[in-house]
Amino acid sequence: MVLVLSNDEMDRLQDLPMAAIVAAMEDAFRELGQGVAVNPPRRRLVVPPRDTDRTYWFNNIMGAVPGSGLMALRIDSAFFRLTREAGGDGPADGAGLRKERAGDFVGLVLLFDLETADLVAVLHDHFLSTRRVAATSAVGAKYLARPDARVLGLFGSGRQAAQQVPAMAAVRPLELVKVYSPNPEHRREFAARLGQEVGVEVRAVDDPRAVVAGSDIIACATNSRTPVFDGAWLAPGMHVVPIVGTDQSAAGSEIDATTVRRADVVVANLKEQIAVDRQPKLLPAIEAGALRWEEIHDLAEVVAGRAPGRASPDQITLHDNNTGMGIQFAALGALILQRARAQGLGRELPADLFATRGGTYAP
Repeated sequence: MVLVLSNDEMDRLQDLPMAAIVAAMEDAFRELGQGVAVNPPRRRLVVPPRDTDRTYWFNNIMGAVPGSGLMALRIDSAFFRLTREAGGDGPADGAGLRKERAGDFVGLVLLFDLETADLVAVLHDHFLSTRRVAATSAVGAKYLARPDARVLGLFGSGRQAAQQVPAMAAVRPLELVKVYSPNPEHRREFAARLGQEVGVEVRAVDDPRAVVAGSDIIACATNSRTPVFDGAWLAPGMHVVPIVGTDQSAAGSEIDATTVRRADVVVANLKEQIAVDRQPKLLPAIEAGALRWEEIHDLAEVVAGRAPGRASPDQITLHDNNTGMGIQFAALGALILQRARAQGLGRELPADLFATRGGTYAP
């Protein structure tokens, strides 16, 4: 049987703590670093708009984690538009360029059994996406942030930002979270709600510089295509994690060139994706000779012990959480599938609806 789960149904899952998601994500990256898991770069298809401000966009992400027993394929079919608003995230000119979904979208994660090749589940992707991104940020922080990191500076007050807080709290002894987003009401509501949910003081601040000052970890969880802070504000020992994984269809960066230049250690989710998408966070520094390819390591290499993480308390570390990866969906999908079946959530469809049985077809 094929289990079908909606976002709302997954929201009702019991016994799925963020610590378990972070642990599963760390295992998946370790398998990738050991050459056991498989994760090719994601691919995106973009159809230029005609007589509209909406651009059609298709996203294709796949990866297999033998330890989870699953191969995951994440697909999105959607429209997006680029918007610019006064008072946005840009620290220099106050204008933030953002990529926003335009209308409804199809976002699905298909899970396949590595032993039988059968489709075993179809999941809505939004529930998984915020959590697998946050868990990956936390895995990076575990290896790159100082062990005594207690203050998180957070840009963004949406659903993605909300998951960053419990994820970071799962790997570091957080005592304070400072949050900034362009809408004062949103950031105040966010601070009140998250502080209650996570049991950590969450404080809304009124300008980007206050987020950075005195923080140990800086997390950017926005849809901004312009830098949200000035890299000159960073102090020794800070860890920075931006999460926007842009491509040529909507190029931009949450961090500036100064942040990249000042980083002593640079780690990416998938280094290969930087070149595939010509990603603007790190590629300009590489092309200008300010950063060498050999100086960038995959997160999987760090987790597997094949590349160094933080080596001293004074280093500025940068984890470019730069791309969605199929191994993330396989790792989290396995946790969801196990719990959903045990808790009787979702709907089941006959597997034969999705499989061709017998025959001599050669793939």
